Amino acid sequence: MRSAPLPPVAVGDWVDDVEPATRSHVGGRHARIPDHRLEEVRRAYFASVMHVDEQVGRLVAALKASGLDRNTWIIVTSDHGEFLGDHHLFHKFMPLEPAARIPLVVRPPAGSAFDRAGSVSDAPVLLTDVMPTILDLASVTPPAGLDGVSLPRELLPPDARSAARRMLHIEHHGGLGAFQCLCDGRVKYIRDGISGREWHFDLVQDPAELHDLSAETDLSGFRERLVAILRPRDDGLVVGGQLATGVRVSPTAEWVRSSAREVT
Repeated sequence: MRSAPLPPVAVGDWVDDVEPATRSHVGGRHARIPDHRLEEVRRAYFASVMHVDEQVGRLVAALKASGLDRNTWIIVTSDHGEFLGDHHLFHKFMPLEPAARIPLVVRPPAGSAFDRAGSVSDAPVLLTDVMPTILDLASVTPPAGLDGVSLPRELLPPDARSAARRMLHIEHHGGLGAFQCLCDGRVKYIRDGISGREWHFDLVQDPAELHDLSAETDLSGFRERLVAILRPRDDGLVVGGQLATGVRVSPTAEWVRSSAREVT
């Protein structure tokens, strides 16, 4: 990794231009990171990914050697990506592509008749889809009330899918913002609930999210859809039928409170 060229850091034209140095959020503050230090950090991260890949390879080799690969599904994914200086950011807190777009690799058992083996899909999915997918592949009916869906029904060839794509709802509360996001894999709407700032990206024409289109796009449909999602939760994110500003809540708070009541 020391001699391999690194991919360029993506910095959108919507990013506040403080100075060329990259910033990192540490303890709620921005600390400037010199370019040479940023390169060291990025190389270390990519090296760690290579190490994990090698360990997965060892696991697959052991399954083949024991013959267990003929009845084993292998699913490789991650909880989030990493900015690594993209848009002058580090870590994961904002739902931009470097943090939100992660691999999901599903390998069927050797000799499987699974008809989508070897295919690639751009259908947007969530981590909550993994559990019902595993149950479905094991011929176990997923329990009712899950937020996720079983992916085999979702991952159809593009020409066989309906024109209506699944719109994902993503949120993050904490750190430097309280972000809500709607994304169908082609377009993305992001709103910071603290400042009220909005972003809109065309992921087909601009996959690196270099150009914010919010100033030239009617965002009312996204706002209305987000209100419809958040209003039933009654956690202060919607007030008077409108998206609230300056509100930071934990999306797990009510679940924790209700679970505590059930235990007691």
